[in-house]
Amino acid sequence: MFPGAKVKDVIKGILQIKEENSPYVGDLDIDKLKDLTIAYMEGKNFLDISELLPQSKGNDHLKNVRRFVLSVIPSVSYAIGIFSKLLKRKADDENVHIDGDILFLATIVKEGVISASMLRYKEKHFLMRVACHEEYLSLH
Repeated sequence: MFPGAKVKDVIKGILQIKEENSPYVGDLDIDKLKDLTIAYMEGKNFLDISELLPQSKGNDHLKNVRRFVLSVIPSVSYAIGIFSKLLKRKADDENVHIDGDILFLATIVKEGVISASMLRYKEKHFLMRVACHEEYLSLH
């Protein structure tokens, strides 16, 4: 389900994981992926996110952040979407109430926001990710 071979290769390149000396080749560096994903969802700009990456030469930092956002975030979002749908279905089957906003988790991750209400605000006002965070958080 997650991640595919292509996404693993992108992650290895971004995090500069070398096959021969890394304990993370099989399961990658989940903590680093978590930190990058959270920074993206918190509305950090690409330059700030790039500071979380291993040192690279020249413009590779920003290129690696773009690769992360375009390749890895959709895979993370997809996996979370499957999990949230299964969780909601299981809760419904057992008559346990879970807020319907859980079904928006995949989109929340993909759009880089931190809540369903921020997602609705972003869509209503046609904002980009960083601008949405700045404007939404100044109002709430």
